[in-house]
Amino acid sequence: MRPCRAGENGAGFGSTSGSGGNTVWDRNIVQSMKIVVPPLQFVPGTILCLHVPHGFSYPDKTIDGQILKLASLQGKKAAISKPAGWERKFPLDFSSADWLARVANISLKKSKMIISGIGERLSETVAVKLASNAGTPRCLLGLAATLARDPEIVVYSTIALDPPGIQAVHRFVASRCSHLTAIHISSPSVYGDGSPHPRNCPPVSRCIALTPGSHVSTFVQRIIRWIR
Repeated sequence: MRPCRAGENGAGFGSTSGSGGNTVWDRNIVQSMKIVVPPLQFVPGTILCLHVPHGFSYPDKTIDGQILKLASLQGKKAAISKPAGWERKFPLDFSSADWLARVANISLKKSKMIISGIGERLSETVAVKLASNAGTPRCLLGLAATLARDPEIVVYSTIALDPPGIQAVHRFVASRCSHLTAIHISSPSVYGDGSPHPRNCPPVSRCIALTPGSHVSTFVQRIIRWIR
């Protein structure tokens, strides 16, 4: 695990701390802007860590869509990994193995083998019932389903996971993605006083700070300085 400080390489923008009306203005202005993904080159065997700047949440459609477009322009197949059960279309008694088999379009036998492999390598227990899984097993199941589609680029996030869970997911990706490009979307987090929390990036990853569109960022920063 290689912790990166939020704001590294210009990753920080705007503010999520403070009191009074100015904070609301800052948040509304900043979140109305579009995050820009730079022209990335997707090289097999590499891991990229894209830092969403402070003041922004992870806008799935904005970032994911740009990555999919860049992949298409380079003639590569990309897949966005989502935690198991995020679509909420399955009954509470649905099993984890049944979910993986259906979503990945594989046999139930192969699904059970993949799930048992997760426990052996990472000491992470995947519950029998899908609904009984916490965040980390759901993220790992989602990645397993995504990788079963044989993408050349896999995009994943560890948002809302605790540090041990983040490390487990990074290890899982590293153990299975040596032949493709892995992209981790790093969402910002803060301490109780509002100061930036260090990033938990994948080992040997290349960290890239995402920024708002340059054609509006200067204007918006002037507005923020004015209302403060």
